[in-house]
Amino acid sequence: MRKDQIQDYYFLKAKKENYSARSVYKLQEIQSKYKVLKPGGSVIDLGCAPGSWCEYAAEILGSRGNLSGIDLLPLSAPAKVRIKKSKVNFEYHQGSILESNPFEQKIFDVVLSDMAPNTHGNRMVDSQGSLELIDMAFSVAKKQLKPGGSFIVKLFQSNERASSLSSFNRTIPWILLAPGRSILRSQSSPNPKPYVKNPKSFILLGLASH
Repeated sequence: MRKDQIQDYYFLKAKKENYSARSVYKLQEIQSKYKVLKPGGSVIDLGCAPGSWCEYAAEILGSRGNLSGIDLLPLSAPAKVRIKKSKVNFEYHQGSILESNPFEQKIFDVVLSDMAPNTHGNRMVDSQGSLELIDMAFSVAKKQLKPGGSFIVKLFQSNERASSLSSFNRTIPWILLAPGRSILRSQSSPNPKPYVKNPKSFILLGLASH
């Protein structure tokens, strides 16, 4: 199946199942294999709009769980409805994580980050924007992730990946999830390598509790 066919399939699947974006299936596949989200747990989702990861996390966390989200953009209307229906304790801040973190006094079982910068067509500017977001995600995880927690972050293919990993001084088994025939394929190693030669991005999963 071609890449555009796979994207169309998951786009239509998300629409049919009333999720805000097809990216929900990345988190769903991670959850099915690694069980990072637990009922009653606490999760922060960085760069969460339009809200598909929050929607899925809310369903698992349930009414005893706590979910925090932050993004420059508002959540979609369907996401708000789905999250409210889950009865999770939800707080949302619309603003830049680079400017302020209103949840900085909290600690979390899971830190999620699917953040991506607004692109300008200038490779140096775009790369710098990506690096700032990645560094911020790692900073939040360092300060606010509970011992034994899990960290899921999108990394773009560049030297950013190596620098971010080296700056994260916790002892965590890292698993690199790269695009493949399904949404993700994984490889565990101290210095994981992608399954495909030039994917634009990876999901990096830190499983301190496994």
